Amino acid sequence: ELGGLLLLPRLGEPLEVVGLQRVHLGVLPRLGDGDRLLPLVQLLVHLHRLLDQPLLQQQLLGARQLAAQHGDVARTWTEFDDRAARLAAALEADGIGAGDNVACALYNGNEYLEVEFAAFKLRAAPCNVNYRYVENELAYLIDNSDAKAVFFDDTLTERFDAVRPHLTKVRRWVHVGDGECPDWADRYEGIIAASMPAARCDRSADDLWILYTGGTTGHPKGVMWPHASLVGLTARTLAPLGVEIPSTPQEVATIDR
Repeated sequence: ELGGLLLLPRLGEPLEVVGLQRVHLGVLPRLGDGDRLLPLVQLLVHLHRLLDQPLLQQQLLGARQLAAQHGDVARTWTEFDDRAARLAAALEADGIGAGDNVACALYNGNEYLEVEFAAFKLRAAPCNVNYRYVENELAYLIDNSDAKAVFFDDTLTERFDAVRPHLTKVRRWVHVGDGECPDWADRYEGIIAASMPAARCDRSADDLWILYTGGTTGHPKGVMWPHASLVGLTARTLAPLGVEIPSTPQEVATIDR
C-alpha cells in the first residue's frame, strides 16, 4: 500500500499525511498566496511522477485507496487520476498541450489538485491566480501568463466576465462551484462527465510549473519551475529525516516507518 493519505483541510486547519503515523505538516495557506504554496506543489509534482504509472496504480493504489479529501468530498487514487485524465482530454481537444499554460483561479479543494494533475498529463504548466485580485489585476495575469485555459471559482464569475472580452488567447473557460455557470464557460463536472480519459504520455524533467508571486513591487511575476527542480527541493524536506528522495511508491511507503 502507499501508506499515506493526504488530507486537504479547510482554511486554517492542519495539513497532515496519515499513514502508519500521523505526520503534521503545518497549516495549509490559501492556494493563491504565492510562494507559501511551493512546498505543497513540490509534493504534488513528485507524487504525480511516481504514481502516474498504470501498473503501479493497479498493484499498489487500488480502487479503494484514498488519495485526497477536502471537507466531505473524498477521492480514491483511481477516481482522482480518472477525473484529471478526463480534464486533460478536454483541454487536449482544444489544442492545449506541451508548452501551454493553464490558470487556476480557485480556492482550496480537490478541483485545484485535479486541474494541476490534468495540466501535468499534457506537459502543460499550471499557474496560480490570486483570488483577491480585482478585474484589472486578473486581466494582467491571465494575459501575461499566456493562459490557454482558465479554471475559475463561482465567486469570481463577475470579475472574469468583465475582462473576458479582452483575453482573446483563452480557448476555454471552466466554471467551478455550485452557482450558475455563465454561457461563455463550461461547467467543471460537465467536462469530466463528457470526456474520456486522455492517453498517457512521456513527460520531461524540463516540464514547468509556474508560480506567480504577490507582486509587492509592480505587477506579479511568473517564476518558472522545472519539475526536476521541484523534485530536487523535495530532497531538502526529507534530508532532516535521514531519508533519500524516493524513486518508487514502495520507497514512499517506508518514509514514516
